[in-house]
Amino acid sequence: MKLRDKRFRYGMFSTVMMLLAVMLFIIVNLVASGFNITRDLTREQVFTLTDRSIEFLAELNSPVTIYYLVPTGHEHVIISQLLEEYAAASTYIRVELRDPTINPVLAHQLAAEARLAGGIPIGSTGSIVVQSATGTVAVTELDMLPRNAAGEITSMNFEPSITRAIHNVSQGVPPVVYFVYGSGEIDISIPFIGYLLAENFALRSINLVENHIPDDADILFITMPSRDWTAAKRDRIEAFLTGGGRAFMALNLRNEATPSFDNMLASFGIAVGNFLVLEGDSRQYIDNPSIIIPTQQNHPALNNLYHSDFVNILPVTTALEILDMRRPATNITPVWTTSFSSFGRHDPNETSPERIPSDSDGPFNLALAITERIGENETQFIAVSSLTLISDDVTPFVGESNWLFVADSLRWLHGQPSGIFIPRRNPPGMNPLIVPGFQANIFRAIAMGGLPAVTLIIGVIVYVKRKNN
Repeated sequence: MKLRDKRFRYGMFSTVMMLLAVMLFIIVNLVASGFNITRDLTREQVFTLTDRSIEFLAELNSPVTIYYLVPTGHEHVIISQLLEEYAAASTYIRVELRDPTINPVLAHQLAAEARLAGGIPIGSTGSIVVQSATGTVAVTELDMLPRNAAGEITSMNFEPSITRAIHNVSQGVPPVVYFVYGSGEIDISIPFIGYLLAENFALRSINLVENHIPDDADILFITMPSRDWTAAKRDRIEAFLTGGGRAFMALNLRNEATPSFDNMLASFGIAVGNFLVLEGDSRQYIDNPSIIIPTQQNHPALNNLYHSDFVNILPVTTALEILDMRRPATNITPVWTTSFSSFGRHDPNETSPERIPSDSDGPFNLALAITERIGENETQFIAVSSLTLISDDVTPFVGESNWLFVADSLRWLHGQPSGIFIPRRNPPGMNPLIVPGFQANIFRAIAMGGLPAVTLIIGVIVYVKRKNN
């Protein structure tokens, strides 16, 4: 009987196996499509949110809207994919794609709320605007794809910029920081101001020789004066601090005697050294002993720096001394220090990089956190011994790590948690490889068409060979 024919049974078995293989491929592809299963194959993982972003988004507890302002059809593939991941990571995230050429009124409105007087630059990849009930932050193409002087992209900051913006608008009303002027203080650079604005700080400036400290001031940003404070300025700052105020101080070697300023610092148990600190441990400096890599101590303002293995540098710095004579309620904690091999250079005419007899021994304090509680008032400020901390000249060597320390110090002073640091991605040297999109269609065609066809051909060959045998 034909059904009992050996060749027929082998052929039927091969056909059934081929059909089962085709059905299996179809089922696998349908399941993958339904669950949106993808795989980011780029070395830098530019299409995928880091665990830090996902953990932060899981704790989000207030609504945030992300507007992607880009002409229709010009969406950037990485931004589009990341926005899908943001929306999937938190039910509080809503993503809206808006074409600014069709709806310019919305773009102007968002620019005004983000405090961008010149409007939001769209660029070839578009711009992102992140908005919550308490704030609006714009993320431009230059933020996401910074370029060098030659116009080359230096890093891919899609996730760092967007996550930072979400973090900023979810922290509530931004702290108001006043830059203090009136005694020959340095001008704060525009890039540094832009960085703090992007970190969701409200920035003001005030001449405290002529004016009182405004009621809305949360933190005073004080830099080393080139001439001494007036009595009125000293009294205003002392009253602000002892009344529970907060301050960040970027200090430096003196140009001239500043007894009034020194008395204010001494009232809180610290003093600024009048000598140059040099590092004797070659692992703790860059190029020469005056460009110091400070040793990090245990303090909340250093959380991001510690966990990210960031390097900070302080070129041409002095030291901060903790005085024995201070009020019992004053608590002083070292934040940055030097190594035991460091030394202080007191002779300004001496150029030797090696220790000489007139040098003083280290280690030295390079940053201190001061807390003083008297009654219901708690004073807090952080003092750093170098103005180069906020200098633009240092950022090409350490990126924004110095500025990140300042931002997290300001957050600590205001009682906020540290910011969210997401490492930048280097521009990949290859085309992105990710399953969604065009490449997904290729893989899908191979899975649903190519592999079943190969299976069919193999089955036919096996059937023919067995029939002939």
